[in-house]
Amino acid sequence: MTVGCVPKGRLTDFVCHICRGRQLIGVRQKEPGFVEFAELDSPDELVLDYVSTPLPPKAFIYPPIETLVRMRLGTAPQVETVLDETPRAIVGVHPCDLHALAQLDVILGDHYGDPHYFARRQSALLVGVDCLPDEHCFCGQVGTARAEGKCDVFLTDVGLAYLVECWSDEGREAVEGFGGLEEVTPAVLEAARARMERKLAGIEPRLSAPVEMLPMLLDGHQKASEWEDVAAKCVSCGACNLVCPTCNCFDVYDEVALSLTEAERKRRWDGCMLREFTLVAGGEVFREGKPDRLRHRMQRKYNYLYVRYGSPFCTGCGRCARSCPAGIHPVSAVNQVTASES
Repeated sequence: MTVGCVPKGRLTDFVCHICRGRQLIGVRQKEPGFVEFAELDSPDELVLDYVSTPLPPKAFIYPPIETLVRMRLGTAPQVETVLDETPRAIVGVHPCDLHALAQLDVILGDHYGDPHYFARRQSALLVGVDCLPDEHCFCGQVGTARAEGKCDVFLTDVGLAYLVECWSDEGREAVEGFGGLEEVTPAVLEAARARMERKLAGIEPRLSAPVEMLPMLLDGHQKASEWEDVAAKCVSCGACNLVCPTCNCFDVYDEVALSLTEAERKRRWDGCMLREFTLVAGGEVFREGKPDRLRHRMQRKYNYLYVRYGSPFCTGCGRCARSCPAGIHPVSAVNQVTASES
């Protein structure tokens, strides 16, 4: 629901209003040419005009390392489940990252649900902002260029102001009472429409087949040998897993105090592109080769999870391509393999 326009000169006041009582997470400039999601001391630090961050905002809802359980050992052992319900406002989230969080909601909510993830997720106010692509973005190819309904409040740059839309009751409550909103005019709506056209026209990486065809096409390319040419450049660094907004694999381990009276069970991000990811008892690694690992990653993004949940688990954010030291782009990889003979 469109509620108004906030002049750019009132943006700091607007952010203060909607984020009141919440920890403010947003994009800041860490150094020239480098932006990141971080806890902000003031809305004045907030950067909304950016292309991408190295890590997705997922890190504040599904942290790289988190404590799941605290244990006190001894004659009367005690176990405490750790849930982080800190109220947060995550501001400046792009549509691709909003879609990624929606996909994590699905996969981490399947069967029993992940209480640690949803404790953070349900206490977070998501404020999205529209963006323009660079040479790595391909959101329009996987259906994530638009973000209707994927956040609480959404902002679109329309020149001298931001168009404000509320897509949840929490969003409407957060905006309610702010007196600086201006009327939405036909010219504002036209500016928003033109911006979306410009965004879609600026997307350069193009899949050679419609994304809905990829599960069927990739089913015909299950042999690791078909991925050898693409994987030849891969150095198995796992950077693509680390920066991906939808990757959710993890490892669980225990940290025991030297006193042997206290311990914590933790989890940390893990990645299918790492050799040790499939290491099992006896020292067997069942995805030993790089082609096996690259095939699995691409099949998982565009085939396996697509078939199971109804959407590709790639949002076209381009982070993996930006971070890959070998210059592997998922669009080029999928196009190359699906174009080859089975």
